[in-house]
Amino acid sequence: MKSGNGYLFGLEFLKPNHAGVMKRKDRYEPVNYGVIKIEGNLLTYWNPFGLSVISPLINNNVAMRVYLISRMEHGDIKYLIDNGYAETVELKYIERVIF
Repeated sequence: MKSGNGYLFGLEFLKPNHAGVMKRKDRYEPVNYGVIKIEGNLLTYWNPFGLSVISPLINNNVAMRVYLISRMEHGDIKYLIDNGYAETVELKYIERVIF
């Protein structure tokens, strides 16, 4: 998607199961993310904490990884958000997706 000045924002990277880095308009630092889903204009994503918990490279607690991924697969996004593993953001608040 291109902005009015022709720059590519990279929103085309936002597909389920894709992880990368994005710059949000409401935060100073770039944010690591893992796309859970996009519904309309709302992105739901694993935040850095959630990514660290579900990553087999960082966390060797297989039971916790399986549990959280199961919650996601069964549509229990509220649990993930309420417990600090995931966040939502409207696409208009994403300045750019780096990869």
